[in-house]
Amino acid sequence: MYQLEYPWLMLLLPIPVLIWWLLPPYREETASVRLAFFAEVADAAGMTPAPGALVPRTNVLQKILAPICWVLAVLALARPQFVEPPIEKILPARDLLLALDLSQSMDTRDFRDPSGKPMARVEAVRAVVDDFVQRRVGDRIGLIVFGDAPYPQVPFTLDHALCGR
Repeated sequence: MYQLEYPWLMLLLPIPVLIWWLLPPYREETASVRLAFFAEVADAAGMTPAPGALVPRTNVLQKILAPICWVLAVLALARPQFVEPPIEKILPARDLLLALDLSQSMDTRDFRDPSGKPMARVEAVRAVVDDFVQRRVGDRIGLIVFGDAPYPQVPFTLDHALCGR
Protein backbone atom coordinates (compact mmCIF):
# COMPACT_ATOMS: atom_id res chain seq x y z
CA MET A 1 0.00 0.00 0.00
CA TYR A 2 1.30 3.45 -0.88
CA GLN A 3 0.85 6.45 1.36
CA LEU A 4 1.90 10.10 1.03
CA GLU A 5 3.93 11.62 3.85
CA TYR A 6 2.72 15.15 3.03
CA PRO A 7 -0.64 14.75 1.24
CA TRP A 8 -1.46 18.45 1.67
CA LEU A 9 1.19 19.24 -0.97
CA MET A 10 -1.20 17.87 -3.60
CA LEU A 11 -2.98 21.23 -3.25
CA LEU A 12 -0.11 22.65 -5.35
CA LEU A 13 -1.30 20.79 -8.46
CA PRO A 14 -3.67 23.52 -9.77
CA ILE A 15 -1.13 26.38 -9.33
CA PRO A 16 0.04 26.46 -13.01
CA VAL A 17 -3.56 26.57 -14.22
CA LEU A 18 -4.40 29.37 -11.76
CA ILE A 19 -1.35 31.37 -12.83
CA TRP A 20 -2.22 30.95 -16.52
CA TRP A 21 -5.84 31.89 -15.86
CA LEU A 22 -5.38 34.80 -13.41
CA LEU A 23 -2.19 36.51 -14.61
CA PRO A 24 -2.09 38.25 -17.98
CA PRO A 25 0.64 37.17 -20.38
CA TYR A 26 3.81 39.25 -20.44
CA ARG A 27 3.76 41.68 -23.32
CA GLU A 28 6.44 44.09 -24.35
CA GLU A 29 5.52 46.69 -26.86
CA THR A 30 8.23 47.89 -29.18
CA ALA A 31 8.09 49.52 -32.53
CA SER A 32 8.55 46.85 -35.13
CA VAL A 33 7.36 45.60 -38.44
CA ARG A 34 5.45 42.38 -38.16
CA LEU A 35 5.39 39.91 -40.98
CA ALA A 36 3.29 36.79 -40.84
CA PHE A 37 5.90 35.01 -42.94
CA PHE A 38 9.05 36.40 -41.20
CA ALA A 39 10.81 33.03 -40.92
CA GLU A 40 10.46 32.42 -44.68
CA VAL A 41 11.84 35.88 -45.48
CA ALA A 42 14.83 35.33 -43.18
CA ASP A 43 15.54 31.93 -44.78
CA ALA A 44 15.29 33.40 -48.28
CA ALA A 45 17.73 36.17 -47.35
CA GLY A 46 20.14 33.65 -45.78
CA MET A 47 20.08 35.41 -42.44
CA THR A 48 19.38 34.13 -39.00
CA PRO A 49 16.96 36.22 -36.97
CA ALA A 50 18.11 37.81 -33.69
CA PRO A 51 16.85 36.30 -30.40
CA GLY A 52 13.31 37.42 -29.73
CA ALA A 53 12.59 38.02 -33.41
CA LEU A 54 10.66 34.76 -33.68
CA VAL A 55 7.83 33.77 -31.40
CA PRO A 56 8.54 30.18 -30.32
CA ARG A 57 5.59 27.91 -30.66
CA THR A 58 4.90 24.91 -28.44
CA ASN A 59 4.24 21.57 -30.00
CA VAL A 60 1.89 18.82 -28.85
CA LEU A 61 4.65 16.90 -27.06
CA GLN A 62 5.52 19.93 -24.91
CA LYS A 63 1.86 20.47 -24.06
CA ILE A 64 1.62 16.87 -22.87
CA LEU A 65 4.96 16.59 -21.07
CA ALA A 66 4.80 19.87 -19.10
CA PRO A 67 1.72 18.89 -17.02
CA ILE A 68 3.06 15.37 -16.51
CA CYS A 69 6.38 16.76 -15.21
CA TRP A 70 4.53 19.15 -12.87
CA VAL A 71 2.36 16.35 -11.45
CA LEU A 72 5.41 14.11 -10.94
CA ALA A 73 7.38 16.91 -9.24
CA VAL A 74 4.51 17.66 -6.83
CA LEU A 75 4.01 13.95 -6.20
CA ALA A 76 7.71 13.57 -5.39
CA LEU A 77 7.50 16.47 -2.92
CA ALA A 78 4.58 14.73 -1.20
CA ARG A 79 6.96 11.78 -0.50
CA PRO A 80 5.11 8.62 -1.48
CA GLN A 81 6.05 5.67 0.72
CA PHE A 82 5.35 1.98 0.46
CA VAL A 83 3.82 0.78 3.73
CA GLU A 84 3.77 -2.94 4.31
CA PRO A 85 1.29 -4.61 6.62
CA PRO A 86 2.73 -5.24 10.09
CA ILE A 87 4.53 -8.51 10.63
CA GLU A 88 3.04 -10.51 13.44
CA LYS A 89 5.23 -12.99 15.27
CA ILE A 90 3.25 -15.54 17.17
CA LEU A 91 5.85 -17.31 19.25
CA PRO A 92 5.61 -18.15 22.91
CA ALA A 93 8.25 -16.04 24.60
CA ARG A 94 9.01 -14.61 27.99
CA ASP A 95 10.72 -11.48 29.21
CA LEU A 96 13.31 -12.45 31.80
CA LEU A 97 15.22 -9.90 33.86
CA LEU A 98 18.33 -11.17 35.60
CA ALA A 99 19.77 -9.34 38.61
CA LEU A 100 23.47 -9.93 39.27
CA ASP A 101 25.12 -8.98 42.57
CA LEU A 102 28.58 -7.45 42.10
CA SER A 103 29.23 -6.42 45.71
CA GLN A 104 32.47 -7.30 47.55
CA SER A 105 30.91 -10.40 49.05
CA MET A 106 30.82 -11.94 45.53
CA ASP A 107 34.66 -12.05 45.53
CA THR A 108 34.62 -14.71 48.28
CA ARG A 109 36.10 -17.99 47.01
CA ASP A 110 33.72 -20.49 48.61
CA PHE A 111 32.47 -22.30 45.48
CA ARG A 112 34.27 -25.16 43.73
CA ASP A 113 34.52 -25.64 39.96
CA PRO A 114 34.03 -29.16 38.46
CA SER A 115 37.73 -29.95 38.98
CA GLY A 116 37.52 -29.06 42.69
CA LYS A 117 39.39 -25.75 42.63
CA PRO A 118 37.94 -22.88 44.67
CA MET A 119 36.37 -20.11 42.61
CA ALA A 120 34.77 -16.75 43.38
CA ARG A 121 31.01 -16.55 43.71
CA VAL A 122 30.78 -14.11 40.81
CA GLU A 123 32.57 -16.59 38.50
CA ALA A 124 30.17 -19.36 39.54
CA VAL A 125 27.16 -17.12 38.94
CA ARG A 126 28.54 -16.09 35.55
CA ALA A 127 28.88 -19.75 34.50
CA VAL A 128 25.33 -20.53 35.66
CA VAL A 129 23.95 -17.44 33.89
CA ASP A 130 25.78 -18.35 30.65
CA ASP A 131 24.26 -21.83 30.71
CA PHE A 132 20.80 -20.47 31.59
CA VAL A 133 20.86 -17.86 28.82
CA GLN A 134 21.92 -20.40 26.18
CA ARG A 135 18.88 -22.55 27.00
CA ARG A 136 16.35 -19.69 26.72
CA VAL A 137 15.90 -19.69 22.92
CA GLY A 138 13.27 -17.16 21.82
CA ASP A 139 13.02 -15.39 25.19
CA ARG A 140 13.99 -11.76 25.68
CA ILE A 141 16.53 -11.37 28.44
CA GLY A 142 17.62 -8.25 30.34
CA LEU A 143 20.37 -7.79 32.89
CA ILE A 144 20.67 -5.54 35.94
CA VAL A 145 23.86 -5.47 37.98
CA PHE A 146 24.01 -4.10 41.48
CA GLY A 147 26.48 -3.53 44.26
CA ASP A 148 25.75 -0.33 46.12
CA ALA A 149 23.08 0.68 43.59
CA PRO A 150 21.36 -1.06 40.67
CA TYR A 151 22.50 -0.35 37.09
CA PRO A 152 20.59 -1.57 34.03
CA GLN A 153 23.32 -3.29 32.03
CA VAL A 154 21.33 -4.81 29.13
CA PRO A 155 17.74 -3.95 28.18
CA PHE A 156 15.39 -6.73 27.09
CA THR A 157 16.93 -8.25 23.98
CA LEU A 158 17.02 -11.39 21.88
CA ASP A 159 20.80 -11.04 21.58
CA HIS A 160 21.67 -13.69 24.16
CA ALA A 161 25.42 -13.40 23.58
CA LEU A 162 25.21 -9.87 24.98
CA CYS A 163 23.62 -11.05 28.25
CA GLY A 164 25.75 -14.14 28.77
CA ARG A 165 29.12 -12.41 28.93
